[in-house]
Amino acid sequence: MVISHSEFMTVIMDERETYVEQKKALLHLLTVLVQVNPKICQGGHVPLLLSSYHATRSVSDQLILGLMRTYEKNGVVLSPFK
Repeated sequence: MVISHSEFMTVIMDERETYVEQKKALLHLLTVLVQVNPKICQGGHVPLLLSSYHATRSVSDQLILGLMRTYEKNGVVLSPFK
């Protein structure tokens, strides 16, 4: 999946905001993928998403929060990641 791409971590963990537009596009893509095929929601993705979540009102954070809701709705238990 997209998460295994060699540049995924570079874009998703963009601390310097070098890849803001790419990060938003990547999160939009992930959102569409999990909506089309909920079976790809895996608990192993949660730490990656949470580590790039900053609890702001940014578009990226809103997309991550939406992804987390979708993952939970599709059976991924989020409580171990508190």
